[in-house]
Amino acid sequence: MKKTLSCIFAIMFAINSFATPQMPNIIIIDGKAWSLFSTEPIREDSALFSQMMASLPKDRVIKSSNWNGYISYWSIKKDCLRLDSIQMIIYNREKGKERTECLDKSKMRKLFKGYTKNNGIIAKWFTGTLRIACGERIRNEHLGAAYEYETLLSIEKGRVTKRNDYQNKVFDGYSFDSTDLSTNYKKALLSKEKFSDMI
Repeated sequence: MKKTLSCIFAIMFAINSFATPQMPNIIIIDGKAWSLFSTEPIREDSALFSQMMASLPKDRVIKSSNWNGYISYWSIKKDCLRLDSIQMIIYNREKGKERTECLDKSKMRKLFKGYTKNNGIIAKWFTGTLRIACGERIRNEHLGAAYEYETLLSIEKGRVTKRNDYQNKVFDGYSFDSTDLSTNYKKALLSKEKFSDMI
């Protein structure tokens, strides 16, 4: 039994160690680009997500770092979460070249017709918390990435109801890069400090 459990943990650790981090979606707030690390809002509505995936070009590039083959771009305007564009890399087999392409605006309006307002798409289908980040990555992706600046946005039916800003830091003399993970976790501490006044 102990040998079986040891094998399972070894396999899980190996898979986790070699897993490719996913490219984050992007959200723009006050002109600043943040990486979106929580579940993408479109995926929260399974029917909407299925329709959108069916409408994407079949020749888009799907990589281990981008399983869905697209990056979504969002913004917060007037406290509303807006879907601005969906960007893909398309591979031209004849020319052997890649090009970047956005999903056609008219197709997007048709897909999200119940959520379109003033030529924009408001994510009224989404209620939840978005974790966004920017700055230096201070903890390894496979251990659960942490970034210098992080924000939690509480969203209710597409509207921002609360915002918590944090600054993460590693105390001097400690690191998450050690191969001795058990000791490392005990010693390396993250301090989450409000940095609302800093941005």
